[in-house]
Formats: sequence, C-alpha cells, structure tokens
Amino acid sequence: MEVGQPPILEIVNDDLDDFCAGTTCLSETATYTISAIDEPTSNANGPTETCVDFLTSFTSSSTGEAGFTLEYEWVVNDGSSDIQTATTQDFDFTFPASGNYTVTLNTSYPNTEVYAGGGASVCEDSDVINITVADSPTITFDQIDLTAKCQADILELGLTSPDESTIATYQWSIRNATTNALIRTGSSDTLQVSTPIGVDTVWAVVSVTTTIGCNVRDSIRIRNFPSDLDISSSDFNSILNLDSALLEDATSIRLTAENAVSGVSWEPAENFSNATGDNTIFFPQNPTSTVILTAMDNNGCTVSTQVIIALDNIRPKRTFSPNGDGMNDCWEILNIGDLGQAAGCEVYVFDSRGRNITTKDQFQQGDNCVWDGNFNSSPVPEGVYYYVMKCEDDNFSKSGSILLAR
Repeated sequence: MEVGQPPILEIVNDDLDDFCAGTTCLSETATYTISAIDEPTSNANGPTETCVDFLTSFTSSSTGEAGFTLEYEWVVNDGSSDIQTATTQDFDFTFPASGNYTVTLNTSYPNTEVYAGGGASVCEDSDVINITVADSPTITFDQIDLTAKCQADILELGLTSPDESTIATYQWSIRNATTNALIRTGSSDTLQVSTPIGVDTVWAVVSVTTTIGCNVRDSIRIRNFPSDLDISSSDFNSILNLDSALLEDATSIRLTAENAVSGVSWEPAENFSNATGDNTIFFPQNPTSTVILTAMDNNGCTVSTQVIIALDNIRPKRTFSPNGDGMNDCWEILNIGDLGQAAGCEVYVFDSRGRNITTKDQFQQGDNCVWDGNFNSSPVPEGVYYYVMKCEDDNFSKSGSILLAR
C-alpha cells in the first residue's frame, strides 16, 4: 500500500456471513389504523346589514362526521383587527360603530377526537359573513311636541324620517299623559290622534322596525287648546269651580254661558227656557241632573263643559211630639221616599250620650216617617236628639238636631 492512499477493507465470505447473521437486514414498526372522516362544513347565518347599538344575532348550521363533536369559534373583525371572539354555537353582538365588518365562523373537531395523542387540528372549515353597519335612524314627526288642537278635532300624525321605504313595520300607541292609560293603538304609517273628553294631553308613541331589522322608538305630546268656556249663575258665586250646585227649595236656576263666542247649546234642551241662549233658566226634573254647555270658544274650537245640579228636597223636620194625638207623632224627613232609596241613604238617630236609638235604610214613596220616638219599644224622654243621614250620592248627606217634646 502506497503512502497517502486510504486503506482498503477486504471482506471475505466468512466475514459477511457473520455481519448479517442470517437476516435480510429489515426493521418494522407497530401497525397503525387510519380512518378517513369528512371535514366539517362551516355554515354561518346572519344579516348582511344592521345598525349601531342594535343586538344582532348569528347562528350556526354547521355539519360534520356523525359521532364527532363540533367546536365553534366566532371572530368579529372591523377591517383592521379582531374585536370580539366567542366559542358558542350561536352568537349575539352589538356593533359599536358604523362601517364594514366581517363575522367569521371556524368549525372544527376537538383535537382529542382526531388525534389520540393530541397535536394541531387540521379538520377545520370557515364561513364568512360580510356585514355593513349603519347608524340607527332618527325618528322625526311631522308635528312638533305639544302641538295644540281643538278638543273635537282629529289630528293626523306621521313621520318625515326615516324614509318610508326603509321602514318594515309601524307600531303606534296613544296614552293619557296624566295617567298613562292606553287610549288606542295603530300599525299604519300614520295615526289619527283624538283626545277623549276629560283628557287634555296625550302621548303619541311610535316604534318602527326598519327593513334591515333595526328598531327605534320616539314620542311627542298632543294637547287641546286651553278653553275658558264656563258656566256661571247669578244664584251662586260659581258653579264650575265646584262642578255642582245644590238647590234648596228651588224649582229653577239661572245659568250663563261665560266666554262663549257662538253656537251656544244647552242640554237637556227640554229643561231650559232657552236652550241656545247665553243666559237661560234651568228647570230640574230629577233629583240630580247633568247640565252640558257646548259652544265655540275664543280659540275657534267647539268645546263642552258641564255641571251637576242636585235638588235638595229631602228636608228633615226639626221637631216632633210623639204623644199619641195623631198630630206630628213621628219624626219625618220630607220627600225621603223613593228619592232616599235612589240616593242610597241611611239615617241614624243618636241620644246626647251618642247611643244609637234607631237606624233606617229602607224607604217607600209617601212614607216620610223615620222615628216614632221609641227605643226598644219604650218611649224616650223629652230632649234634644241628633241625626246623621249618609247617602251614596253625597249631595244629599246631612246631619242636625231633633227636638222631641211630649
């Protein structure tokens, strides 16, 4: 062998037999079973348009291999960064500002179900919704707040914005501004606003849903012109301030229409000396009567006002003498009869110690007798006694004293 040459290894046949030791020089791993499964299909459902500050819902209808669990990941991106993620099957989100967004749904199987030993998930699918977010619309009514109208008039109320073509549904309600009681509802693009008698101001409330599913709500007030139409009487300082008048031993009462411009009308007409005059006389025919004045006022409105006129013909006697002579033997309340029954009256008589001597709550026509001067079937001594008459119609309630002489 020359200097500088590599050594030459020589293997003879006997050495080769010892190297392989009678094998083919192969090695095998353990057997692995690999099953092919379908990748999941990601399906995201949701709108492509919505409004700022409106809760928007997204749902998943993703599918996958039978027997495998689906995992979900939602990602909201505003065009520059991810601003929200969620891992539920369905997802709600409120967009904070207008603009263009993407909502991505990633659907996959859990790693532990795909790889027994763990590792990175590869069985995954994605679906993307491109969504445009607009500012919530502003409601503008075609009338201003506290628009005034005549009591009898009907005002048509509508909207000037949002544009009618962008509104899917309307829901109106009219409520008493004082009690909040519901007066009426509507679902068309306009509403006929009326104010019931006795209601001066109402709230008109509208809730609209836009064609992209956004809901907005607003309201204004509609009122009646204030009216100074009044009923007065020279027989009284005022009637309307009290809303009623009690006539004692009177068969008529003079009435005046105050601040009436024209079109005076009194009801019930048959009980007036002049049912269309500014000054007239009312002749009551019933224990209580509701007098209604209708006229045009200084606002050019036809309005009505009313008072209640009550006849105080029920008169308790001041004295009686139950001595059996057939004259003035019973304490009477004149005209109590049917009127006392109709007014729901009860009469109580007490002695000076406050003891209840008698009570009467049933009355018949022509029978004015209330107390015969006895207590427990025995005559009571002479003296002063007291009565209280309580009626459901409080115009007839009264109290006073009784002088009993024998």
